[in-house]
Amino acid sequence: EEDMSKSAMEQVAVERAILGAAQQVERALDDEIQRLDELEDSELAAIRRKRMDELRARAGEHAKWERNGHGGLAEMAGERDFFQAAKDSDRLLLAFTRGGASSVFERELMEHLAVLARAHMECRVVYIKADKAPYLTEKLNVKILPTLVLVVKGRTEKTFHGLSEIHPSGRFTSARLEEVLVSVGFLEETPLLDLQSRKEEDECSD
Repeated sequence: EEDMSKSAMEQVAVERAILGAAQQVERALDDEIQRLDELEDSELAAIRRKRMDELRARAGEHAKWERNGHGGLAEMAGERDFFQAAKDSDRLLLAFTRGGASSVFERELMEHLAVLARAHMECRVVYIKADKAPYLTEKLNVKILPTLVLVVKGRTEKTFHGLSEIHPSGRFTSARLEEVLVSVGFLEETPLLDLQSRKEEDECSD
């Protein structure tokens, strides 16, 4: 029960950090828009138009991600759902799972994937039970469960057969998963790793 309580507290801390980061980004965008609105000189106005176009494009991108199911962990009912998701999203992380009476490794992985999905709107995170995807499991040579597949613009870029490539023990933090995905070029930013670093610094300073 103590471990569960600690896990729940860590989850709340992560969610608060993600929410705080999102709010900071929104405030920064609002401040930037206000600053650009105050520019009047012709040269500065050109800069303003370019920057405003970039901000609108970013807002449009976030809206598209939300429409396509980004921001949360979702189960694929079958292979057709996966192919549609891969078509709709430029960046997709797919986990093949056993389902049913899953191992502690798989249960922990699902928790990390849910955290990752909330922290990285740019990436859609989904999972599918291997027995519901016979074609994919054969094509991607899925022999060990769970297996993680990274898909970029419809193409498989990297496959983790089992979890030992994430950490030799098969058990790790959400930040560690994020770090590995950044190291292979699948993700770019590290909000979870940054949060973990800040927590460790706070603990050292106490």
